[in-house]
Amino acid sequence: MDYQLLSAAERDAIVSSHLREHLPAFGLSERAPRSWIDGSQAPMRRLFEIQLLKGAGMKACWGFSLDFVPHISGGRVRWHRTDKAAMLDVILDPRDLLQPSFLHGAARLSGEVVCVKFSKLDFRS
Repeated sequence: MDYQLLSAAERDAIVSSHLREHLPAFGLSERAPRSWIDGSQAPMRRLFEIQLLKGAGMKACWGFSLDFVPHISGGRVRWHRTDKAAMLDVILDPRDLLQPSFLHGAARLSGEVVCVKFSKLDFRS
C-alpha cells in the first residue's frame, strides 16, 4: 500500500472545499478549519466538526453548543456563549459513517469525502 501523508494545510483545503458545497444548505457557516456553526438560535448553537484521529484518520460529528452549560478550563468555570467560543455539549457521533483518512494522498481523501451522503445527516434541531 502506498502511503502519502498530507500536510495539515492540504488536508484542510480538501475537506473544506467539499464541505463548502453542502453545509451552507443546512444553515452552517465555516468558523475555523474543520468546524462549522449555526449561531442563529442562541442560546443553542448547531455545530458540525471534522475531528482528527490517531493514524491520520478523521471523523465527522455534530451536535449542539448550549450557552447555559459551563465547562472547566484552567481550574475555573467558563462559559461558551459566543459563536467563536462554542463547543459541543450534545454530540451525535455516528460510528457507521465512512471515516476518511489523509494517509494515502489527496486523491483518495477527496474521493472519501465526496462519498459522504450529506442527505442522510440530520443537522436540524
